[in-house]
Amino acid sequence: MKYRLAHRAAMFLEEIPEKQKEVFKFMQKAYDVRSAIVHGTTPKLPKNKDGRTLSLKEFCAEIENILRISMKKALSLTANQENSTHDIEWDSFIFPEKKQ
Repeated sequence: MKYRLAHRAAMFLEEIPEKQKEVFKFMQKAYDVRSAIVHGTTPKLPKNKDGRTLSLKEFCAEIENILRISMKKALSLTANQENSTHDIEWDSFIFPEKKQ
């Protein structure tokens, strides 16, 4: 589940491989924090880009920002479809074909 969450978030949100890797790594850490909390242990919070460990409040803000961006993108994709069936081809967003 951790891998799928991280991979799908990265591929959906970013197009540049370096940015995809950043999202992928952050979402893996987010899954680990979630798991620790759910299983009753103290979560190990990730570090930010300058090496400082994020506070739980900062970490939650980062997650909220990623979720907000994801929701806006999904709604925008749905709203901009030519037909109104609201069907999104998620596989094509998750696994885009290389542009030649």
